[in-house]
Amino acid sequence: MSLESEVKRAEVSKKQKEAEELMLFIAKERKAADEQQINIEAQTIKINKEKEETLILAADADQELKKAEPALLAAQAALEMLDKKFIAEIKSFASPPPDVATVMSAVMIILGKDTSWAAVKKELADSQFVKKIMEFDKENIPAAILKKVERYTKMENFQPAYVSKIS
Repeated sequence: MSLESEVKRAEVSKKQKEAEELMLFIAKERKAADEQQINIEAQTIKINKEKEETLILAADADQELKKAEPALLAAQAALEMLDKKFIAEIKSFASPPPDVATVMSAVMIILGKDTSWAAVKKELADSQFVKKIMEFDKENIPAAILKKVERYTKMENFQPAYVSKIS
């Protein structure tokens, strides 16, 4: 019996050692899982904060777009009324009226061209000028260009009410 008892003790001892190793492994894995859980919670908080900020920015952008929409519609209406005789008249100015110079400078900036009156007259002489303006991709104007044009669009005489006065 003592031999059998010793074999059982050895087996119990071995199983006890395996159980202790398993407990250490489980504790190590639990610690890693806890750390990962903390990381995930921190990332979730960060993502939720960024989501909130993004929603605020989107709402602000939407509000700005709604403010700009009437000006865009007025500009499109004015553009549709463009006639070759108006362009010829503008081209004929040796020195344009300030409002014409302002509008044409903004147009030239958007087209990525020089804003001098000589450059404006050259652009107006292009038979495709109206087509270029009508087909211009207004959805993808670079921010740097919009920033440059903003100094003109903020002028009182550049507002939609002014556009309707010349119609």
